[in-house]
Order: sequence, then structure tokens, then C-alpha cells
Amino acid sequence: MKRWRPHVDLVRLSRALAREILAASELEVREIAARSGHSLAGAARDVRRLFAAATNEPDRCGAVLAEDAGARAPCVH
Repeated sequence: MKRWRPHVDLVRLSRALAREILAASELEVREIAARSGHSLAGAARDVRRLFAAATNEPDRCGAVLAEDAGARAPCVH
């Protein structure tokens, strides 16, 4: 295990997951979400939070603005 490079494995895993996610049709995604009982919006929020935590950056895409609880911050790509 001296030659194990976890960052290389993480990159491979991330690429494989990205290919799988991007290859899924909208119908497949909706069916999976319906079976799981979770909303797509909730899943997207959870993923954004995970990315924000992993990159030490704030989650700007789903942040509720303090001044107006009904408004959401624009998602910057």
C-alpha cells in the first residue's frame, strides 16, 4: 500500500460517477427520485452542500437570502 495514491482513485471515481450521471436520462433521474421518496430539488441541494463542504466554499446556489425568505441567491457557474 506504499504506492497507493488516494487522490488518483478519487479522480477516477469522480470521472466515472460524472459519466454515469450525465448519461442518465431525465426520465431515469425522475424515476429514481420518485422511488427514493426524495425530491430532485432536495437532492440537488444536498449535492451542492457536499461540494461546498468539500471545496471549503459557501453554497451560493441554494442559499436563502436573509432579507427575503422566499428569494434565492442566483446560481453562479
